[in-house]
Amino acid sequence: MISVCGFLLIPLTGGFMMKKTSAFFLGASLLVLLLCMAFSACGKCKEHTYGDWTTSKEATCTQEGEETRTCEKCAEVEKRVVAAKGHTITAVAEVPGTCASDGVKAHDHCSVCNKDFVDGVEKSAADLKIAAGHTTTAVAEVSKTCTADGVKAHDHCNVCGKDFIDGVEKTAADLKIAAGHTTTAVAEVSKTCTADGVKAHDHCNVCGKDLIDGVEKTAADLKIAAGHELTTVPEQAADRCAADGKKAHDHCKLCQKDFLEGVEKSAEELRIPAAAHSLQWVERTPNSCTEDGELAHNHCTVCQKDFDEEGNELSTIVIPAAHTPGEWTDEVPATCETSGTLGYYTCTECGRWLDRDGNVLEDIYLPAGHHFTYRSNDREEHTVTCDRCSYEEKQSHTLWKNRYQSDGEYFYRDECLLCDYDGFSYHYDPIVSVTVLKDFIRNWNSSYDYRLLVKRASGRVEKESLEDLLKDKEAYQQFVYETLPEMELPATQTFAVGDEFFSTEIEIRFIAISSDVLKLGQSVYQQGYFDSLTQLRIRQINNAYESSFNLTEEMIVEDGGFSPNLDLGESGKRTFTIRISYEGTEYEFTFDYVSKRTPYSFRFYEACVTGRLPGGMLYYTDGQVENVENILEYLTATGTAYDPQKAGYQRVTYQLAGGYDEKTVEIWVQDGRDVQYIGCDSEIPVGTSPLAYVSYFGNYPDERLPLTDLITGGNPAFSLSVPGIYELELSYDGYYQVITVTVYDPNDESVDSIRIAGGDNNLFWESENGEPKVDVTGLYLWATLKNRKDKIVPVTADMISFDADAARSCIKDGYILAVTVTYEGCTTILQVSFEASDVQEIELVQYSEIYMLLFKDRQLPDHLFVKIRLGTGYCRYLPLTADLLYTVDETGNKTAFSLADAPFGRYDLYVVFDELQTNRSYEIFVYDDSMVEHGIYAAGDDPCTKVGTKESVLERLANLKIYYSTYIQFGQSSFTLPSENILFADLTLGDLSGIDFSKPGRVEISVSYNGTPGTISVLLIPDMTDVPSTDYTYTDDEDNSMIFKVYENGFLLIKGEYYLYRWENRELGILSIEVDANQWVLFLVDQEAATISDFTASSLGGTPFVCYVPNQYTIFCYTKNGFTFLDIYGYDANEANYCGEYYYTTAGTLSDDRQTLSFEMGTFTVGEDGCLHLQIEGNELYQTTQDMGGELIHFSFRDDGKVYIYAVNGTDAEGNPIIGDCTQSMDYTKKDDVLSVYYQGLEVAAFTVGADGTLTLLRV
Repeated sequence: MISVCGFLLIPLTGGFMMKKTSAFFLGASLLVLLLCMAFSACGKCKEHTYGDWTTSKEATCTQEGEETRTCEKCAEVEKRVVAAKGHTITAVAEVPGTCASDGVKAHDHCSVCNKDFVDGVEKSAADLKIAAGHTTTAVAEVSKTCTADGVKAHDHCNVCGKDFIDGVEKTAADLKIAAGHTTTAVAEVSKTCTADGVKAHDHCNVCGKDLIDGVEKTAADLKIAAGHELTTVPEQAADRCAADGKKAHDHCKLCQKDFLEGVEKSAEELRIPAAAHSLQWVERTPNSCTEDGELAHNHCTVCQKDFDEEGNELSTIVIPAAHTPGEWTDEVPATCETSGTLGYYTCTECGRWLDRDGNVLEDIYLPAGHHFTYRSNDREEHTVTCDRCSYEEKQSHTLWKNRYQSDGEYFYRDECLLCDYDGFSYHYDPIVSVTVLKDFIRNWNSSYDYRLLVKRASGRVEKESLEDLLKDKEAYQQFVYETLPEMELPATQTFAVGDEFFSTEIEIRFIAISSDVLKLGQSVYQQGYFDSLTQLRIRQINNAYESSFNLTEEMIVEDGGFSPNLDLGESGKRTFTIRISYEGTEYEFTFDYVSKRTPYSFRFYEACVTGRLPGGMLYYTDGQVENVENILEYLTATGTAYDPQKAGYQRVTYQLAGGYDEKTVEIWVQDGRDVQYIGCDSEIPVGTSPLAYVSYFGNYPDERLPLTDLITGGNPAFSLSVPGIYELELSYDGYYQVITVTVYDPNDESVDSIRIAGGDNNLFWESENGEPKVDVTGLYLWATLKNRKDKIVPVTADMISFDADAARSCIKDGYILAVTVTYEGCTTILQVSFEASDVQEIELVQYSEIYMLLFKDRQLPDHLFVKIRLGTGYCRYLPLTADLLYTVDETGNKTAFSLADAPFGRYDLYVVFDELQTNRSYEIFVYDDSMVEHGIYAAGDDPCTKVGTKESVLERLANLKIYYSTYIQFGQSSFTLPSENILFADLTLGDLSGIDFSKPGRVEISVSYNGTPGTISVLLIPDMTDVPSTDYTYTDDEDNSMIFKVYENGFLLIKGEYYLYRWENRELGILSIEVDANQWVLFLVDQEAATISDFTASSLGGTPFVCYVPNQYTIFCYTKNGFTFLDIYGYDANEANYCGEYYYTTAGTLSDDRQTLSFEMGTFTVGEDGCLHLQIEGNELYQTTQDMGGELIHFSFRDDGKVYIYAVNGTDAEGNPIIGDCTQSMDYTKKDDVLSVYYQGLEVAAFTVGADGTLTLLRV
């Protein structure tokens, strides 16, 4: 800030900062171009002298022409008509048409205009055409026969002899209907053992003949002769006593009969009888509870079959093991507190428990515990209820993502595993490929940190954890923990990975952790970085991790002649080789020792964006690390170079300048055209039409689109007319974003939620005779209303509820009591302790929306309390009283602060209680109403809207957010209280008669609120659809690029925001942009390169004229093509030309003799030494000297409407200010008794005029 007046000049830094949050932007004055027009006339002469006639318009067949001649004296022009020529006709005879070509009617033709006529009427070529065509006779169809061809119906031309069907010429082959039989397929009739069959064939329905494959056949040819089809069956011998045998025979597969030597035989005739059983009697074996028994039976020792006493074969002889149930014991149900038992029998033989079906029960005990059911409440939680007791609590959902496909699209929704909650549907981007990037190191990597390259359907590529992609996690775990430890490495294993819609197998190579390699910490060291080799670190590296250790004297075997203070000569570098011994092995290291700081290694940042150069880090010889925006400036490509226009993974090879380091690295390059984020305001008033914004990775302007146009999923109940919290899915250009918005009613003041103000819910209460003493001192609620506003409410005793019996138990046993606070249907919980302990610390707390401690009229506000925290961590509160306020000096001495006698102003005070003081001071402001000011301004950037009628524009502005601010003025300083958030519709409008809302440009709308006047500046935008524009690329100081779309109508679009612009000097390409209301910044336009950049006068070139105001600022004046621009710097007596920090650039006027300089600060006379002296006009009306931030400034208000500002060079012996040079002038206005000082239309200070004409600073 220029010190001439501390508050008046605010410097600009280079670059178009889209975050217009802190500074006034200073623009250049407007140059007006005056255009003149001249014209002349000739008098008339009395007698003309004409030249020859010349043809000015040729006559045609039908139109008259014109000839002119000109007076040689007065240039008078005389005209005459030339008659039309008429047509030049030739008769053309008729050309008849043929079958193939058109003819032409007889007509007349004009050889001049090339037009045709019949009987004097103009005709076109179409009118004269005699169309070509055939003269045909219809020929009926001739049907085919079995042996003779037929002919299709057709038309025959009697002229050219050609044939046609539907106008299409046909050959004889086209017209032929081929001869042939008309057949019906006859299926084969199979033969039998006694009857003939018939082969499959075709039968002609016309001639009655039979055919196979088109060949005529006789009945004999078609006959299939009758007969048996026999198969020889070998003899099957009898299986001892187990089964009969069968003689060898022939078997017919048609009639299923058997034959022996051609004679039919029955089954009995072919049977070979089996032998008799060899039986042995087995006595009965009884069963038991655990072992089977056996029935008494005959057992054949030959075929091993079992039979009863009557000879019947037994399917089983087992008597199953079985318990013998005794007395039944009824079930004892479990409860939430006690266990129970199942109902059971007791076996009389073994004592085991049996159910009613006789099955053994291993355990009959029923554990105690709740029996939960789950009921969904909303998208956040469900209610857990025990159906055995009254237990109930709310828990968050246990969610999993259910992915599914519908109509060719992929979706997911959250579902609770415990209750019936189904979330909203959102689009899912499915996997299309998975790629392995590196080996898996055994005993180091895990499925969580091992990453694979995953490409999704949208084209996005990212690294994802193997754990999230495995199809069979159990198989993976078994391999890693059971198989892999025993495998010889390297080894490979295949795993199935993917998602619900994609599956593939990948092969991962498993390797072991490699042996440690020792390396020096750096390859290059700077002289002075270390004093001894023992300060060097040795890096112990393998393929999994790295550690390091310092050298010791015992490790150093050979120092290579190294000394830290060696003369490094002209080259500034020496190379040393040292040998060390570590764990019994010797190692040799070489390093360079240099005199100058230089980078020895580099690293790329992992991610980049197309259109931008990659950033990275440089590692220097002095141990420092520097982050750089463009790492390529320091590197040389020794392999594949980085391509800033190529998206995806790039594998590049670079070497550091100086050759110290060379690396091949992989860089992920994000396509700058990809959408990075979609969002909108999280809180939306009911009935509005909010805009969403779409931002890109690259240097592309944000898109602002209607929110409703981007919604593709989420809560289907979403409505801009119904208040609520909605989760929505937004989509744009293939990118999906899930957001949460709150639609609220600005008029609904009911409570939405509450919490304990200050966030400390741990409270201490005293007790008496085993009963709690409820204490709500210092307790406040922070209540959020449904209109999104907040209010602070004191907690009263009637809001408190708790279980009295539980409270007594907590007092007795030292437990914590849960206390419910209820306010307007909303609840929150306090944790109350009854355990007393010593005071641990104190702090001052306030319950107010105002963050500052304001003591109006020297009174303590009622929302200030002292929080006393006990050793248990629980706290209690006491109201703040004035006797607890102290000042504490640097030595710790405390002095009581007397609030009643304190002058208005700011104080740093401590709170002291019970010998303890707060661990910090608190900023206290003591004031009265005379020091309070208010202001009205729009939230965020200056609002803009489309032109229209007054009513339509005001309607669109109705929901514009407005801040109603309160300031407390302490001399030249002001302190802002939290703003009241209101809407434009809440304001009272002033006189709008002078505003044309249909005209594009900036308008100032006069408003007021609670009696406070203000102005809302609005930029009215025309329809830009068909306005020509030019795109210019702007690159800021951090190499971020953006597009400036410059329209020809004086508007400019940057990242979705409109601004006004004006050409300060089109010849020099100097453009001024209004970055805020009445705040203009200069830019330089290069039409050929289509770029726009920050403008400084020095860019005009040439030698500047330098002038200055001592101790204030230095000005460099550059003139080109008669135009002057100024670079303004701070004044620094220690620098050349007294040039300090650059402030800003502006336009000015420098006289040819360089004696006068004019710019927005005023008109100055230039002294011989280059000093500037402001030219002062008018008579002085008021004057005052003020302390402006520790610097005395003198103000002189004059009747020319200017206030002149002087430096003050200290004070004289009587304490009067010594007025120095006048350094600046500004405009001012006087209303009532207030003088307001303006700089480029903005108020920068105000003074009140006393009855005696003295001035008092009102505000800055």
